[in-house]
Amino acid sequence: MTFDPVSRGDWALLLFLSTGCEGCADIWRAAGGGEEPIDFEVSSVVIVTPGEGNEDAAVVRERSPEGVLTVMSDEAWSTYRVFGPPFFVLVDGAGAEVVTEGVIVSPREVVEYVRWAKRKVLARSGVPGRHGPVRDHPKFSPGSR
Repeated sequence: MTFDPVSRGDWALLLFLSTGCEGCADIWRAAGGGEEPIDFEVSSVVIVTPGEGNEDAAVVRERSPEGVLTVMSDEAWSTYRVFGPPFFVLVDGAGAEVVTEGVIVSPREVVEYVRWAKRKVLARSGVPGRHGPVRDHPKFSPGSR
């Protein structure tokens, strides 16, 4: 199966989560609109868990928010070089490029990264999809690509 998150819209936010990750609980809830809904300001949010060999599919189904695409894919974790959850990747669907990525500390911080990256992309080119990765955010995770 080929993992293609950007066919659903212009900006895709990939949230790499695991059911065994304590730091992921707030992200699962925020993605589903939980007690404090978060608007991630993207066309689509995709939750990506490890594949069925590394994750319990029944628990993933139970935690998966209604209306949010959830994919169990070791391939995606490998493709995006995710070293552990919770992690996010912002993809510009117009150019199918990774715009920014990082470890998730809180859902609100992800929104901050998304806003910042979109401003940088549009300031560089005026058109999404015609840029390189944005890597100069002051809080950018040192362990990222």
